[in-house]
Amino acid sequence: MTYETIIYEVDAADRVATITLNRPQVLNAFNRTMCHEVRDAWHRVKDDSGVNAVVLRAAGDRAFCAGLDVREPYGQPDDVWNHEDPGELLSPKWQKVWKPVVCAVQGICTAGALYFLNESDIVICSQDATFFDSHVTFGLVSAIEPVGLMRRGRITPAAHLAKPDADARFGELPRRFGTGEPAADEVKVERHGRGQ
Repeated sequence: MTYETIIYEVDAADRVATITLNRPQVLNAFNRTMCHEVRDAWHRVKDDSGVNAVVLRAAGDRAFCAGLDVREPYGQPDDVWNHEDPGELLSPKWQKVWKPVVCAVQGICTAGALYFLNESDIVICSQDATFFDSHVTFGLVSAIEPVGLMRRGRITPAAHLAKPDADARFGELPRRFGTGEPAADEVKVERHGRGQ
């Protein structure tokens, strides 16, 4: 199957699927098409007995994902009580995918992109990874995404979310490693146990 906004690949020898967010021209922000394509990719991962794990990454070097693309309509119904949460479509757990997910983050990671981090089992970040929640920019509550992220580990205080400079980024989690090809002993990851 060919996708418009993502790339889906499977390394049969390693039994690993790779989902690449592929809208670098808009900082890999997701639109309705990407949400549905990601949901479809999660179902492919779930249904493929030849896949034991998945890597989620993004094209380009400026951003992992800037959240919802606010420059185009998402197509919500007029009745606010019937709006859908795009995070449900992006979420491996909502799609009942219980295989390990490794999230590789570079550049900007904000707003709805934090859903991906919250539901990954392992998060690996480049030196230039920057985390913040831009919901408040649009008059929205900054709640579920950063709270979920704080569950992942030692993120204190919560005010760090508002400071994307290198010294204030999330303390120890996700741990960072150098850019380029790190030696095996240089890579440090934080494992997230299910149900914790």
